[in-house]
Amino acid sequence: MEIKSQIRNKKALIFTLHHPLANPLAVAQVAEFKELVRAAGLKYECLSYQVIKKPNPATFIGTGKIQELKKILEPEKLKNNKPADKKTGQHEATPSYQLVVFNCSLSGVQIRNLERHLGVMVIDRNQLILDIFAQRARTYAGKLQVELARTLDELPRMVGAWLSSLSRQKGGIGAKGPGEKALEKDRRQVQIRARKIEKKLEKIRQVRKGHRALRKKNKIPSIALIGYTNSGKSTLLNSLTNSSSVTVKNLPFMTLDPTTRKVHISHSQDALVTDTVGFIQDLSPHLIEAFKATLEESASADILLHVIDLSSPLMKVQTDTVNKFIADFGWEQKPCIHVYNKIDIDPKEKAFQTIPNR
Repeated sequence: MEIKSQIRNKKALIFTLHHPLANPLAVAQVAEFKELVRAAGLKYECLSYQVIKKPNPATFIGTGKIQELKKILEPEKLKNNKPADKKTGQHEATPSYQLVVFNCSLSGVQIRNLERHLGVMVIDRNQLILDIFAQRARTYAGKLQVELARTLDELPRMVGAWLSSLSRQKGGIGAKGPGEKALEKDRRQVQIRARKIEKKLEKIRQVRKGHRALRKKNKIPSIALIGYTNSGKSTLLNSLTNSSSVTVKNLPFMTLDPTTRKVHISHSQDALVTDTVGFIQDLSPHLIEAFKATLEESASADILLHVIDLSSPLMKVQTDTVNKFIADFGWEQKPCIHVYNKIDIDPKEKAFQTIPNR
């Protein structure tokens, strides 16, 4: 099963809702967005922003900002090697920016309208993260979960685009026009594809459930490493197990598939430590739904190790984000140990400046 990136190596203009220099928090938010763009393998040279109080239902941003983005995109047209047009005498121009990435959620209608106005591909934050996941998925289960997330994400966007663009012609009372019939057909196809993937994932979940039951029977304690993305969970796993078997890079979402390793607690006791996918703020519900099989590894653990990046300017935001996921998943009764990481970058005393609520 092959999951391909749709944006890697493309040149992008990136758009954020935060003023890049407004305050330290905004600076950190924009830096996080840039890290996601870098993790997706995109090349970006231009950042645009607008603080939006009330998004435009049709295009999210207003007409003035659209015109501003068009001006940024239009001068970036390069002459290619093709001969000039015989009638006009002009060379065909190729835009050097191939897409615009928005650091927010966009509807199918908004994406379609923006692409029509700007003349380039447009994606939002959710699609950016999905593409990163597609690039990171290595196992069959991981690829299935990415495919399910893409499918669940596609359905509402597709419906919105269809309803906006197709004429809903009526043939009489209760009759449906060709646009509505085509929409229903496409919806059914997407729903059927999602159900097929869910059935395959359910088999994987049952297998993993059996493995966990066997560990419980053998009284092997299980520990799950959880935390914000790029907080250092994989580095900690390698350190605990005295190995370098898990790939470590200073990029978001380097770990997608759960990795379990044995760690020696004492001469007579071993434990299993599992590294799982990291969390991030404003994570799409479709991603959470699709990655149930992976999240169950943490749900069944005896102890949670919440790894916190001490060096991040967004430490409190990241900690609160993970704590919210813990509450949403019903893990609040589990023993949870906070592990402050990267003390070589920032002093350990910083950990006591913002004590988590748990």
